[in-house]
Amino acid sequence: MASLPSSGKASISQLPRSVIQPEKKATPATIKSPPIAFSTMTRCVRKRARKAANDSSALGAVDAVREQKRERSVAIVGQDCIADAVTEMRRERSPLIGSVSHQTNSYGPSLIHLGLQLLRGLTVPPYNYVEHKVVTRESLE
Repeated sequence: MASLPSSGKASISQLPRSVIQPEKKATPATIKSPPIAFSTMTRCVRKRARKAANDSSALGAVDAVREQKRERSVAIVGQDCIADAVTEMRRERSPLIGSVSHQTNSYGPSLIHLGLQLLRGLTVPPYNYVEHKVVTRESLE
């Protein structure tokens, strides 16, 4: 796998193509930590709390925090509630303290209900929301 520039700082244009577009399909389970997230987090690890765009980025932040030996003084929260993040949250003293689950299991029934309303000619709201759930180590037990 290609490496980041020696400075540890990189923009998208400086990254090797294999980092931006992997040659084989990558999944969260096959990527230990996204290189960009790790690079960014090693520069920002002095902060005590970090939010991440998704759990893959949160896992990259966890790796960066561990590299800096700051696990006890940093809290990280992600979203998507992927299996690797749940596993990490279960680790004692993990800096990953939570993730937001989008409850995708509720999408199907809600979409069918919405579709039936449309087929019946009923007016439906322009916005339809789904239930989200905050998942923490304590809620996993």
